[in-house]
Amino acid sequence: AVSQHKLEQNSLSSRNTECKKGAIYAFGGATIDVSAFPVKLLHTSNPGTVIRTYGGVARNILHAVTLLANSGDSEKSYKISLVTAVGNDSDGEGVLQDCQRLGIDTTYSRFLGSDATATCIVSLDEKRNLVTSVADM
Repeated sequence: AVSQHKLEQNSLSSRNTECKKGAIYAFGGATIDVSAFPVKLLHTSNPGTVIRTYGGVARNILHAVTLLANSGDSEKSYKISLVTAVGNDSDGEGVLQDCQRLGIDTTYSRFLGSDATATCIVSLDEKRNLVTSVADM
């Protein structure tokens, strides 16, 4: 997975960038979230549903901000930007394309090397309580 160290090595601090008035930036994670919902816990293999969604704290916050900014009678327009690093893979492409579809700018986000995009897998019980999770970040 994309490591914090590599993100720091490729940081934007070496560039001449400045935040613009009326802009909202979030720096942080954009991930693939995989959730497993069993119908009933039996043994090692359980029937159920597996859902893949786009996640990550920074990406999720900006998704909510975008929904709020586009609701109501707001006359103010904000540039909403995500600064993150994703793997150079189809998941990385997918999460950034989804951000763009939502109106989140990804100009300052980067694809890094041959690392995989960060993924979090959550396993729940039949009552949807957390059993375990694995984060490959």
